[in-house]
Amino acid sequence: MTRDTAARSALVYAALSAFVVLTAIVVRSVPAGPLANALALPIVAFVIGAGVIGLLLMRRAGIPAVLDPNVTARWRFAVPGIAGVAFGFMTVLHSLLAPGHTPVTPFPISILVFAAGGIMLEVLLRLVGITVPTALFGTLGPKARTAAFWVAAVVTSLYEPLPFIFDAVHGHASPLLIALRLFLFNLTGALFYRKAGLLSALSERWAEYGVWHIIGQSLFKLQ
Repeated sequence: MTRDTAARSALVYAALSAFVVLTAIVVRSVPAGPLANALALPIVAFVIGAGVIGLLLMRRAGIPAVLDPNVTARWRFAVPGIAGVAFGFMTVLHSLLAPGHTPVTPFPISILVFAAGGIMLEVLLRLVGITVPTALFGTLGPKARTAAFWVAAVVTSLYEPLPFIFDAVHGHASPLLIALRLFLFNLTGALFYRKAGLLSALSERWAEYGVWHIIGQSLFKLQ
């Protein structure tokens, strides 16, 4: 990673972080639903700070820089965006067939909440959850780095589906389908992250959030 690439990547991370902080301030003064609680300023500060560590370790972990010049716009935005839209439509279809009981974030503040929430989650899962262990074990050699990436990718991909897996233990099929979809969605994001960096994984999540959380839930009140 050249000094120029590192500087531009740091600027992008700073811009994303500033957006999250501003959103966290805005949701304190307007009705934003229960999900906005995750944007409490102490939580935001911790996640952003931890993400800086991951940002510094990306090269050692073998992950492309945020604005790596070797990554095309196709893989940074287009392909993951299409994947995210596909996962979003899967979620909408599942909601129509088997409605749930999830909180609805009012529109249009939902745009800010889920845009900032997506950044927070990607920083936590990718820059921290995948990059840090991959970089640490990567010091043992390329094979150890690859193994560490896959273990971290699988573990972090279980973060969102885990509560639904517990529900499925009680014999309910719908939570199991949700868990499977969330696992595949997050694992796909991990693969995009490894190939094209943070903005690739974030593009997938933003696209899915746009279809499901903003259009499906906020506008059409799907559950």
